[in-house]
Amino acid sequence: MGGAFLIGRETGLIATVALISHDIPLEVGEFGNQLRAGFTKKQTIIRNIFSGLTTVLGAVLTYQIGGDLNLPMGYLYGGIAGFFIYIALSDIVPTIHSSEKTRYGLQTGFLLLGLVFGGTVSALAHDYIDVGHNHEDHEDHEDHDDHDDHDDHDDHDDHDDHEESEETPKPISLLPFDYYLIVPDSVPDKLEVLNYNLGEEIYIQFEARDVEKEIHVHGYDIHFMVYPSQDNILKIELTIAGEFEIENHASGYEFARLIVSP
Repeated sequence: MGGAFLIGRETGLIATVALISHDIPLEVGEFGNQLRAGFTKKQTIIRNIFSGLTTVLGAVLTYQIGGDLNLPMGYLYGGIAGFFIYIALSDIVPTIHSSEKTRYGLQTGFLLLGLVFGGTVSALAHDYIDVGHNHEDHEDHEDHDDHDDHDDHDDHDDHDDHEESEETPKPISLLPFDYYLIVPDSVPDKLEVLNYNLGEEIYIQFEARDVEKEIHVHGYDIHFMVYPSQDNILKIELTIAGEFEIENHASGYEFARLIVSP
């Protein structure tokens, strides 16, 4: 769960809902088993509370130190997925076979239904993670995927893919950069989407219109001060794959999404 929040707020919320959905029936079963074993209701409740707190403490600890350690999220999630697959194959599947009288009984049917449901949700999750944002941004930024002309930044300066209003100031810096972003004071009408590949090194110029602002890049745990009328160019080495929010730290408003493909 902590690793999911390092990737992004929406991914963390999805992981949290998944864990809650898993733990509610699990805890109900554990409660009954402990009462049957001789524990009182008070003892059972206290034991379950302390047991559940380990998940919360582990998630908070992972989130706090994960950004500083640059955890390899791909390997981390691969290991977690393998752990749950192991549990299913070594425990759940044999239990089903031993308890069902027929080869393909009701429990097997529910197991297969869960697999299909989980695969479908995973395949479609991205469409629902970005609800409220303009998905056309993903198509508008396909030019960033190849990055063959990163050394020639004239095309980026023009920003042909972005519909900027007349009030939007132009970049004030002649220094090379890959992207130009304005730090808004409120929720932006359009979410900027930055598509890059793992292992690249990018430069983003930020602009603050009136007063200095602090931006936060989730996952990479970067805090960067942006000052008016100054060159504010942030260098990021893309060492973690995933989707990462770029937000105004004071207001909490997300105004850009950094997508790093493996």
